Amino acid sequence: MEEKLNLTLDRDKKEKGINTRLVYFLLIVTILLGGSNLALFLTSGWKPVAGRNNLSADRLEELALKLERQDLLQSAAGVWREYLAVSDVGEKEKATIWYRIGKIYQEGDDYQNALEAYYHSESFAEIDNIKSELSRRTTECLERLGMFAALHEELREKTSVSGENNDGKEIVAEIENWKITKSEMESLIENEIEIMLSNVASSLTEEQRIVQKEKMLENAFNAKNRWRWLQSYIIEELIYRAAMEKKLYKDPDYKRISRQAERKMLVQRFLDGEYNSKISIKEEDMREYYNAHREEFKDDEGGLKSFDDEKQQIYAKVRERQEAEVQRELMEKLMNRYDVVIYNPKMGESE
Repeated sequence: MEEKLNLTLDRDKKEKGINTRLVYFLLIVTILLGGSNLALFLTSGWKPVAGRNNLSADRLEELALKLERQDLLQSAAGVWREYLAVSDVGEKEKATIWYRIGKIYQEGDDYQNALEAYYHSESFAEIDNIKSELSRRTTECLERLGMFAALHEELREKTSVSGENNDGKEIVAEIENWKITKSEMESLIENEIEIMLSNVASSLTEEQRIVQKEKMLENAFNAKNRWRWLQSYIIEELIYRAAMEKKLYKDPDYKRISRQAERKMLVQRFLDGEYNSKISIKEEDMREYYNAHREEFKDDEGGLKSFDDEKQQIYAKVRERQEAEVQRELMEKLMNRYDVVIYNPKMGESE
């Protein structure tokens, strides 16, 4: 139920019988008190008072969600803080909401407040489904703030890294106070290989992907190649730090390009999830395609190439067809959900 507030001033009505001196005295006291409050406002900063509008926790939650939907993110973060102050929720929910607040601040490039919110989230409870994301986002905020020393100190605390020359803890390089261990370097290499393989995932079966990863790791962990990789990584890290110090991430062109890149990555990420949940290619599917499209697998002399020799290509073609079907079904569902209407222009015709 919404209450209508009367914000008009009734200037014509005057209260009679009030002592003029008393009015002046009260006015002076009000000004003095107001001045001191103003000084506090200017020096200590203002924060919304929890429950200042006497809203219940449920109403504050509704308001915060509404502000988020309207893309009023900073205001939403403030209301979520009020919600936490008046609500009686458990530690796990507090951790989740502080994580949500941190994401809001981070999206608005307010990395200091985002970092504070993420640390609040960490202090309440460890939740498996946000633990890795929390760590990643904390790292991003520290990088954006140029706090590389704090970043690597935190990483060292989390991984309990020491300089002992055993179990992969041998230190292979140092950048300021960041000690890169052998095991950490190998993890970085493996992560890079996973990213490379993800770009060609649709053309490989799971078995082929595993085999390919093993070959790439074996090659990368060769002593000579590992040394080259480390040198390349250090060069990249140093240039990255220099770019962060210059705050190039604030450059409008960079923001525009990165938003567009992120948009495409999120689309692909969503599609990958759809593919993984709905596509299952068995050998009989591949043989069926092979037998139905034999003309595609003939050699220069007109002979038929064997199924085993063309297995990877067959998988890629079957996968392509199934991905197209998943996309078609997905588009039908999303266009209905979002009430899409496309007006086809008369392309190439004069008006």
